[in-house]
Amino acid sequence: MICSLETVECSLGTEPYEVFGFSNEEELELVLIPLMQEISEEDQN
Repeated sequence: MICSLETVECSLGTEPYEVFGFSNEEELELVLIPLMQEISEEDQN
């Protein structure tokens, strides 16, 4: 009999900014804020 175990990681959005390749939080925000605005605009249409 073969048994398999699958692991699924769940993110709560608490990863440090370094994980995404940014050197500080300000760099991350410069990219995320326009992206969030774009997504918000798409949701309204």
